[in-house]
Parts: sequence; structure tokens; C-alpha cells
Amino acid sequence: MSVTFHDLRAARAASGGRALKSARPTIRIVEVQAAAGSVAGEILMSGPPRARTEIGTEEATEVRPVTLPPYRLVLHNDEVNTMDYVVHSLLVCVPELDTEGATAVMLEAHHAGKALVIVCPLERCELYRDRLKRRGLTATVERA
Repeated sequence: MSVTFHDLRAARAASGGRALKSARPTIRIVEVQAAAGSVAGEILMSGPPRARTEIGTEEATEVRPVTLPPYRLVLHNDEVNTMDYVVHSLLVCVPELDTEGATAVMLEAHHAGKALVIVCPLERCELYRDRLKRRGLTATVERA
């Protein structure tokens, strides 16, 4: 029996000689006639190396979601901005607040000097603080 090769040569010739790029490895099967008259088959793989797979048992591991530590966004009272402007700014800057919540935060800051706006992860607290500061309000981030 003669040696036959199944590879990319025919595909390259059909594509004008350009090399074909593939993310998947290609498999080439080579059939060779053995000395005793039987056919031996050999599979040659080309492509990115793969991790070796072993069969065995693994212990079940528990996957827990990572929770970020909470931080508090605190609004401080000021004598410059009107109450309506503070409520409007809270509604624009902190999307979790509704009108009643923003009004309650504004009144607490007005009477007590500071008020808790929201408890959330640090990055969101910093974002909301920066938004409030751009609108002329004083806000700080504290660890909850």
C-alpha cells in the first residue's frame, strides 16, 4: 500500500498559497504500510500544546462568592445649597435613592450635620462621592 498524506497542502493551494490560520489544532493522519503487509496508523497533531488529562477523583470544593467590604457614603450639611438643590443632586447622583429617601437624607444632614446616604462597595461610594462633589456638595466615604 502506498503512503497517503491528508494535510493542509490542498487547502493552501486552493487559497492561492496563503497559510490558513486556525484556532483549533489540525489532525494529520499518516498511513504507512508495515513490513508484514499490515497498515499501521499514526496520528500527528499540530497546534497549541494541551494540558495532560488525568483520570481520578477530586474532593468537592465549595466555591464562595467574594463579597466586597461595605463602605458608607456620608453627606455633610452646608449653608450654601438650597434644600431643593440637595434633593435633586442626590436623585441625580445616587440612582438607588427615590424622592422620599433623598428628602430624608437631606433633612437628617440639615438637622444633625451629617447623614448616611448609602452603604455599598468602596468603588461605588467613591463614584457617588465624586458626583456629589462636582455638584458642590460635601460628602465623605467611611468604612462601615
